[in-house]
Formats: sequence, C-alpha cells, structure tokens
Amino acid sequence: MKSSLIILIVLLTSCGFLNAQESKSSSGGNFIYPQFHENFSAEESWEIHKQAYQKQLKAAGLSESEIQKKLIDYDNEKKLFIEKVKKQSEEAALQRKEAEILRKQAEEQRKQADILRKQAEEARKQAEIQRQQAEVMRKQAEQSRIESALERKKAEEQRKQAMAQREIAEKQREVAAEQRKVAEEMRKLAEIQRKKAEEFRNSFENILTKNLEISKSSTKIDPITINIEKKTTIYFNVHSRLNSGNILIEIFNPKGGKEAELSLEHKQKSGVVSADDFSKYTNGSINKTIADADAGDWQIRITPKQSEGNVNISVGRYIKPATDE
Repeated sequence: MKSSLIILIVLLTSCGFLNAQESKSSSGGNFIYPQFHENFSAEESWEIHKQAYQKQLKAAGLSESEIQKKLIDYDNEKKLFIEKVKKQSEEAALQRKEAEILRKQAEEQRKQADILRKQAEEARKQAEIQRQQAEVMRKQAEQSRIESALERKKAEEQRKQAMAQREIAEKQREVAAEQRKVAEEMRKLAEIQRKKAEEFRNSFENILTKNLEISKSSTKIDPITINIEKKTTIYFNVHSRLNSGNILIEIFNPKGGKEAELSLEHKQKSGVVSADDFSKYTNGSINKTIADADAGDWQIRITPKQSEGNVNISVGRYIKPATDE
C-alpha cells in the first residue's frame, strides 16, 4: 500500500497536475483541497493529497515552520473532507444501484430492440415483396387506366346513343300505352266473343281445325278450302299472332266474294322493356258467323310478308235449330 501511495504522489507531482482544487481554509491559508479517489479510503486519499500539498509548499520555498503551520491549517479541513467523502460514497453507492437498475433496463431494452430489429427486418422483406407486388399492380393499373379511357370513350358514345334511344323509347312507350288501351278493348271484345263462342260451341260441329306456323321463308301459302254441301250457318274463328312482318287473312265465299279479312303488322319496339310478352307480339282475330251460307267451296287465303308467327283456324257448322239452344 505504501509503495502505491509513493508512486501516485510522484506521478501527480511530476505532471504538475493534482486532482484537487485550491481553496482557502477557515484560517485564511491557501491549500490543495483533496478529492476522493474511489480506489482508496477517505483517510488514504487525505494523506495522498497532504503529501502532495507538502511537496508543493517546499517547492514554493517556504521554511519548515511555515510548512508545518500550513499543514496544521490543512489538517483542520480533514473532518469536513471525511464527511464529504462519506456523503459522496453513499451517493456513489446509490448511483451504482440506480446504474445497475438502468443497466438491467438497458439490457432488457436491448433485447427488445433486437426483437424489434428482427421484426423490422422481416417487415422490410415483406415491404419489399409488397413493393414488387405494388409495382406489378401499378403496371396493371396503368394498363387498366388506358383501357378504362377507351371504355369511357365507348361509354360516352353509348350514353349518347342511349339518350337517343331513350327519346325513341319514350315515344314508343306513348305508342305502347295507346296500344295497350286498344289491346284492353280488344281483350274485352275477345272475352265477349269467347262467351259467344262458348254459347255457340254446342250448336256447331267442328269441320276444320288447322294450326299454321309462319316463317320469313313462307312467301306463299296455298288457300285453305272448306267444302259446304248445303246451305247452313258457318262459324269462322281465325286467330293470328305475329312477332315480325305483316300478314293478310281473307275469307271468300263460293262465288268469290270476300266475307271477312284480317290485316296485321308487327312493329318492332326496340328499347321498350315490358313485364309481359304482350309487347313482343301483335295479335288479331276473325270471329265471323255467316247465316245461310251458300253450298260450295269456301276459301281462307293467307298472304304473309316477312312474317314470323302462327295462324290458328277453326271452322264450325251449325247443327242445332235455334229452338234447341
């Protein structure tokens, strides 16, 4: 221990630096106020600095009596130094505990930081994958944008066309409304005729039933002939349904006179949306009862023009007297 003290004193003296500060004692003299060294006790630190102070006084050329007087003054500060050292030691111990707590906290934070670093690295990799995917999506989006621009142009043209079609459709709806009114009247008339037909049904025997399918290739249809052997009452029921073109249906007596006719034309109603099939077809009927019809060949002539649809024909002959009805 003594050799360590001597070495420390020599080093401090030769370097011209003392880890101390010069202050005035309570007696008014200047001396080196020792600082506490953590590797030495308070008393050892005091002795180290006292010896250094004594060498400093000698180097200053003071006599032995003056040196002893200053050393006595210097020793008067020892108790204050010891108390200060103890306080510093207690504070240092407390700081060490706090430092240990902080060290452990720092270690835990380091571990957490390491976990976060690994998570960040994984997130970086995922972000790189997402960036690559985003680049692909960006290119796809750019392509979609170009395609969308073309689609918008087409949509604009279609919108203009749709506006024109809506105007046409509005007019067609007005026409369709009128046609529905007419059709309603026709349905009412048809219902009356159906009832009449039902009344006559048991008074007539069916002598002809025919169902003709009409197509656009049907440019000519042979007349349908009904031979009547003697005068009687004949009932004609002809119903036609078209979804395109027009058609003329005529009934002629044996003398060539026209007894009845039906002319139908189906007009295409583009752009009109209907909840039923009524607007898709044009319907018409002939319900004709001819009393005292002449004997001979009666004809039903059908003339289609670019037509699609069908014609149902039913012809009956009266077999009961009116008194039996």
